[in-house]
Amino acid sequence: MELKGKEVFNNEEDVNFLIETAAFYELADKFDEKFDLLELIADNSSNDELKLRAVEEILNIGDIYISIRDKYEKLRDDIINNSIKL
Repeated sequence: MELKGKEVFNNEEDVNFLIETAAFYELADKFDEKFDLLELIADNSSNDELKLRAVEEILNIGDIYISIRDKYEKLRDDIINNSIKL
């Protein structure tokens, strides 16, 4: 990510790799690392489709604080509502 910069969060192939990496973190019981990686995508991507994929993955994490869940549910709803307007 450091070599490619923020553009990594807007490239579908790179985001697919990062989401797969997040799945490996989950398998290794590294849920904080999984969340951090998905949050990087959600916070840095300017591509709504890729951002939405990361948000959905975050919402699939079982043990996240309600305030965090609320934040990403709102973000998900905002992305969906904005894409419907287009």
